[in-house]
Amino acid sequence: MKRTRFTPGQIDDLHAMVTRFTFPYQAVWQRVGKLNVNRTITKARQIGATAFFAREALLDALTTGRNQIFYAPTREQAQVARAHMQAAAWQVGMNLSTNAAGHVLLHDAQISFLGEGSLCAAYSGNVYVDEFPWFKNPRTALLIANSMSMHKQYRRTLYGSPSDNYLAFQVWRGDFQRRTHPLPALFMPGSSFGSDGVWRQSLTLEQAIAQGCLLHDLEDIKRECTPEEYRVLFGCDWSQAINNKESAA
Repeated sequence: MKRTRFTPGQIDDLHAMVTRFTFPYQAVWQRVGKLNVNRTITKARQIGATAFFAREALLDALTTGRNQIFYAPTREQAQVARAHMQAAAWQVGMNLSTNAAGHVLLHDAQISFLGEGSLCAAYSGNVYVDEFPWFKNPRTALLIANSMSMHKQYRRTLYGSPSDNYLAFQVWRGDFQRRTHPLPALFMPGSSFGSDGVWRQSLTLEQAIAQGCLLHDLEDIKRECTPEEYRVLFGCDWSQAINNKESAA
């Protein structure tokens, strides 16, 4: 099976291109990721998380040889990341090779795209759980993500907008790490590093706009959404999930 091999110059060009199109909040994600720290991010819709993490994963695979795994509620959703990788690779003159399952094959690494119903036991690597609050069972998704990233060289990244699923809120809060709410060990602007070793962030649309994300018309969005919809989709509000605590018990 043919594997894609980038030249050192192409990797440098890819890194420069990614840096050029990175918003400040994405640069924070990148800096935390380089510490090999697990990340859990609640975010507004459509602020470029999947696009950024796809490029980050591609660069990490090329420079470290580590496998990368995108895990989403459906396999089709996971493959959105592959499209972003292909677009980035084309910018430096490369076409990514894939196998019969649609996974990207690089010289030293594989990038896989899995859905909630996938058989995941044979996979290991850095894991990106895309829209983790929208899995049918976020708790099981976390366990599977943990199992695929358990080697000490790998990291785990969960990101998505809130849902009304109380289990997803518990995943976000870290209830399943030590059966208690992990205490923030270190506060940073807009985020914290918890006693369970997970970096957590909530990033609203207004905060993203303040950091240079000018892709949205904020007033247009507020006109089209009810206040409740806006708080969930763009304001990182978990209230609906918290209200469903009793039904999740």
